[in-house]
Amino acid sequence: MNHIILKDMEYIIKYIDVEMFKGNTFLITGANGLLGRYMVELLMYINNNILDKDYCKIFALSRNEIDLKKKFSRYIDKKYFEIIVQNVEDNIYIDDKIDYIIHAASQANTESFKIDPVGTLSANTIGTYNLLNFAKRKKIKSFLFLSSGAVYGDISCAIEPVKENHYYSLNPLNINSCYAEGKKMGENMCYCFYKQFSIPSKIVRIGHTYGPGINLYDGRVFSDFVRNIINDENLIIRSSGKAKRPFCYIADAIVAFYLVLFKGNSGEAYNVVNNNCYVSINELADILVNKVFKEKKLKIIGKEEDINRATNKSNLGLTVLDSNKINKLGWIPKISIDEGFKRTVESFYNNYRK
Repeated sequence: MNHIILKDMEYIIKYIDVEMFKGNTFLITGANGLLGRYMVELLMYINNNILDKDYCKIFALSRNEIDLKKKFSRYIDKKYFEIIVQNVEDNIYIDDKIDYIIHAASQANTESFKIDPVGTLSANTIGTYNLLNFAKRKKIKSFLFLSSGAVYGDISCAIEPVKENHYYSLNPLNINSCYAEGKKMGENMCYCFYKQFSIPSKIVRIGHTYGPGINLYDGRVFSDFVRNIINDENLIIRSSGKAKRPFCYIADAIVAFYLVLFKGNSGEAYNVVNNNCYVSINELADILVNKVFKEKKLKIIGKEEDINRATNKSNLGLTVLDSNKINKLGWIPKISIDEGFKRTVESFYNNYRK
């Protein structure tokens, strides 16, 4: 296991009840993705280092067999680990009991929205429907749907932190809406299955989450920055850089996911955002270049010639998602931007150079 991921696992288990995993069986879809993989890795870490005979069993599902076997090669022969190669939209056949389902299968980068909008929609709609029916047959203990803050629509007009019951305009006749609309429909299915069939479904609406294993070419600005830093390249800001985002390190996010899975209220959603790390793109670039990786002597390059743009304190994009609801469950993210990006970059050094 990558030493940074190992460090993250040791961090995560400090803030979750390991007893909840004993003897239970988990199905995790999207196991090849950033979030799905970390959730699998945590279960395997708990099995290998904490649990004994009462180990938990893991079914890791993804449509890419090559990536599954590569990422989880050291677990293939474990009796408590099994891979399932298929699309989440297809019927699932597992004879074992299933106690928990975590639906993390979805394209999440903006490039895929234009290239494969139907695929983006189907994993969150048809896939969610399929999994909820499977959950009904298996009489599971809890179902977790990984959604997104994108379901709120255009929050630029919001004048206060956005709570879980706030909603704004979202244009369905926009190709980029395939992700947000798919997540909204997936959420509605979770709620309907809860109300009609008592499926204990819970939802997490995730903000900007990063860490080891991010796709360095997915088009997101923090991915570009990490790639630049790895390659000792100057950071490029292609927009005004004034919009603000809450950046949550993956280890903190995983704590939140399992907390909601085990202790969240059925039929409800929880914002998972780290508002302690709420900065603009300009400010993030400034932190990375002039503080975290100062020794690299990189520069910030953009379209504008404003030499002070990296520390611009514009009010653009000040709206945040309210995290009080999940904070009341006991979630308090602790990993700073400095530490999070240090870990992320270091995790790639032995695996990536281009």
